[in-house]
Amino acid sequence: MLLTSLTPAVAAQQVSATDKETARGLMDLGRQAEANGDYQGAAKAYEGADRIMGVPSTALSLGRAQMQLGKLVAARDALLRAARYPEKPHEPKVFTEARREAQLLAESLGRRIPTLTIQIRGLPEGAEAAVTVDGEPVEAALIGLPRRIDPGTHVVSAKGTGFRDVNREVTLAEEQTETLVLTLEPDGTPLTPSPAPSSTLPEDVAPPQTGGISPWVWVGLGIGGAGIVAGSVTGGLSLSAVASAKDQCEGNACPGAAKSDADRGKVLGHISTVSFVVGGAGLVTALMAGLFLSSEDADTAAVLPLVSPEHVGVRLRF
Repeated sequence: MLLTSLTPAVAAQQVSATDKETARGLMDLGRQAEANGDYQGAAKAYEGADRIMGVPSTALSLGRAQMQLGKLVAARDALLRAARYPEKPHEPKVFTEARREAQLLAESLGRRIPTLTIQIRGLPEGAEAAVTVDGEPVEAALIGLPRRIDPGTHVVSAKGTGFRDVNREVTLAEEQTETLVLTLEPDGTPLTPSPAPSSTLPEDVAPPQTGGISPWVWVGLGIGGAGIVAGSVTGGLSLSAVASAKDQCEGNACPGAAKSDADRGKVLGHISTVSFVVGGAGLVTALMAGLFLSSEDADTAAVLPLVSPEHVGVRLRF
């Protein structure tokens, strides 16, 4: 039994007696499975023993079982680990022999492992594809570089945004070197989505003016307001002048100053009346313009004064 002579070397690893006994049992189980042609079961048992002991003999047994399964990459990894196991003084002879055999097998196996180079075409500059081999992702930096892979049939897939998925099978024999080119084709969808049309205009573009308040509304309100204010002021002054004239009269006898105040009151009264009429006309203009005109009619509309002995007013034309 290989592990009966491992005690001096594994003592430094502080492997418990229980673990060492478990490893011995697993090695026995592996040899049994290997003798029956069950290399899958043998590899599983040897792997358990190697995880516990990690010595050249367990790694060598694991590597040989994996070689039988066609897992050449994993087998060579185990064999190199056995070959590179540090040599120690007074180590068991089985370690030395396992290290030598593992080195020879690793060198021979290195020549048998196939090489696959995956190339991607059809992508725009700067774009990357997601590539997998047998479902395992391949780093983008490794695309286009030789890849060591087990012999047999493999499924290589590539995906890119805006492109149809590509799936290819490739079968490799031992020692074969192969280049697989995957060409991605657009799937018809835009690489950069077009922005949805917006109903709003850019901030620096003013929307066209439609309708709006006619400037004649503001003109009318201005005239109306000014007329009413003027009428109120002159009306007040007229009433004050008339009252002053009456205060100066005794019966029908009035001094000259009273007549002057009375005349001034009449003039201010007329001015007040006219001011109220103009103010009213301005307010009517504002009302009519607000009802019938928009800002677009400002150039064609006009306000015409109407003055006659009977009345004073305005006429709105548009």
